[in-house]
Amino acid sequence: MLNEKEIFEGAKKFANEMIKEFYNRTNINVKIEFVEDIHKKKLELAKSYEERESIISEKEFDKNTNATLIFPKFITDIQLILISKNVIVNTINPNQLVSTIPHELAHVEDFYRFSVFNKVGNLNDAMKCIGYRGFYFWTEYNSKRQGYDFYRKKLNWDNSSDNAVEEIKNREFIWHLNELKGDLQKYKSKSKLFIYCVIQFIGRFSVWNDLFPNYFNVTTLPKELLIMFDSRIVNLYNFLYENKTFEDIKYKFNELDDLLSKLYPN
Repeated sequence: MLNEKEIFEGAKKFANEMIKEFYNRTNINVKIEFVEDIHKKKLELAKSYEERESIISEKEFDKNTNATLIFPKFITDIQLILISKNVIVNTINPNQLVSTIPHELAHVEDFYRFSVFNKVGNLNDAMKCIGYRGFYFWTEYNSKRQGYDFYRKKLNWDNSSDNAVEEIKNREFIWHLNELKGDLQKYKSKSKLFIYCVIQFIGRFSVWNDLFPNYFNVTTLPKELLIMFDSRIVNLYNFLYENKTFEDIKYKFNELDDLLSKLYPN
């Protein structure tokens, strides 16, 4: 059995391999730093009083955050990903890092492409662009899809048999649906976090849709979501599933924003 030092060395090696592959594919420079406390590290890196105040307001959410992306001043600078050390020593899911890194790398690439598409060189300026809110939630969907899909393939999970369907239906699906219901109750007065939780669930569900379309598709969305959101969740799911890549959606972020506003009016 590996000791903690060996586990961390293995995590760093895996991170470096992922960074190298990502750079070779995108030409985007990334650094990954493993930290004890993501919230505390974000405060240390805050560049302004306004940014610090915004981070303070997210303290409760940061407690359960596995990783986050810290925006550099310019998109050509090195992108910094912070990952909680708890991800590496997670005894419930010891392989969590396998999905966390590709999840965050997807964010890096998405923000880079959004900035280039809008002809801005500063990632903070990208946040002021038309369509940013729609983009923000689309990249959460995309990163969840990419991270979870990579996770299943990297760990050689059964992605084809009826046994895999039953495993998802009887274990994963129930666990994540219960988590979602708890989060929606917790964040019912906070629109951004409320929508974030819905999007994360849809991202995972859409991977099941890819693998087992006869069992997981828009017609088999959880009845709890249909009761809560009626046709709005159907329309949102269809839109996201039909716009999986940046090229698909780059002219449609306002359309997504409109769907999200119907899900949770501002």
